[in-house]
Amino acid sequence: IESRVCPTGNTQYFRFDPPKGRGYGGRRAYGQDVEVHKLVELTVEGKVVVVVDMDFESGLPPSGHGLGDNRVLFTQVVKEGKTTVLHLTTHVEIVNRTLLPFEVEVVDQNDESHRVGRCLAKNTQLDTSTPSTVPSGDGVDSKKSKSFSIPIPLLTGFCKDWESRGKGKLTLRLIPLISEFEKSAHAVELSGKFDLMASLLELRRAPDGLIKSNMEVTCRSHELGREIHPFSLQVVLSMMLVADENVVITVSLEPRAVIENRIPLPMKFRTPMPQTFSKSRKEEVENKETTYELEPDARIEVFTPGPSIAMTMRPRDTPVAGNELGWMEAGWVDLPLVPEFRLQDPIVSELPFANERERQIGETNRARAEGAEVFIVEGSDALESMLDTTSPKNTDSQDSPPPIPANNLQSRRSTSIDETLSFFLTVCYY
Repeated sequence: IESRVCPTGNTQYFRFDPPKGRGYGGRRAYGQDVEVHKLVELTVEGKVVVVVDMDFESGLPPSGHGLGDNRVLFTQVVKEGKTTVLHLTTHVEIVNRTLLPFEVEVVDQNDESHRVGRCLAKNTQLDTSTPSTVPSGDGVDSKKSKSFSIPIPLLTGFCKDWESRGKGKLTLRLIPLISEFEKSAHAVELSGKFDLMASLLELRRAPDGLIKSNMEVTCRSHELGREIHPFSLQVVLSMMLVADENVVITVSLEPRAVIENRIPLPMKFRTPMPQTFSKSRKEEVENKETTYELEPDARIEVFTPGPSIAMTMRPRDTPVAGNELGWMEAGWVDLPLVPEFRLQDPIVSELPFANERERQIGETNRARAEGAEVFIVEGSDALESMLDTTSPKNTDSQDSPPPIPANNLQSRRSTSIDETLSFFLTVCYY
């Protein structure tokens, strides 16, 4: 393949021609039969970097390549589906795992901002597959990447400090592009900044040369005279030591929490709290409450500041046969968003009958339900354990399943840093 340009923020797809056979076509070769290595040669600012064998490099940690003047380019070969991808990164890579695009800036020592670029949304609800079209005649196709690195010129100070002192500091500013996601013309800029601090000594002491941490970054408006709700997100940092001398930092942008509908019915989810986003249909009422129409498996991303988010829910549709159900009997329910507390047990509530007569019948006849029971659980492990608790062991037995424990809170500090805080709306026996 001839030399080609791969622009920043792009993913290029190409193919290696198979080795020639005895006829006109090529032949496939696997394992020990491979005689020709898949070699890739890169030219970066006049320096040549060679990846000798793509197959051998697959799955290995990143490799550093010096470009002079304390500048380093990192390469890593990974498998994404059936595609072998060669990642080219600098010391700092940013990955967006939210529904919202973000503008990213580097802030220097003089508090001056330098634009890095736009980090596109990356979420399971969005398309993350390779191009479905057939590549062009020269075997090359490309698409926009959903992650990117801080350009080498903006890392000059970080690289010099790392080389001379074994420490580096970088300040980033994040600007959520809310108006672009909501397709609104009234754009109010919110921004928040945070520091990345890496230490060679600490990385050498860490197990496997890997340090993970997280922090909350709050974006605020700097316009005077306008009251705009702050926007809080979770930033997860992963620092890896490469070849015992360099550091690769992955910055993941994530929501504070995710709320997912696991009820096999479309549900109306309502909250009075600001800064929540979803791909589902949304409407706002006069008292600033927001209502989402969540299909099964649909989700809401929470960027609400504060220790908790209040919510309630009800079925979206009126049944053709049967009784209509209203909003949760418990009223507003608070879901904790801080690490000091978590839901140890599910929140149990009822969706009462909207018809007053049916409600009175349920109250007088104890054998008859007064509504439908719903649960809110935190984390997929709690969801699975609740299913084990509520599933009847003997279908022939008339005994009711054991009751679910009352609502309790406990510390969430033992939760893995990589896991986004998740709440599930669910029912029994589903």
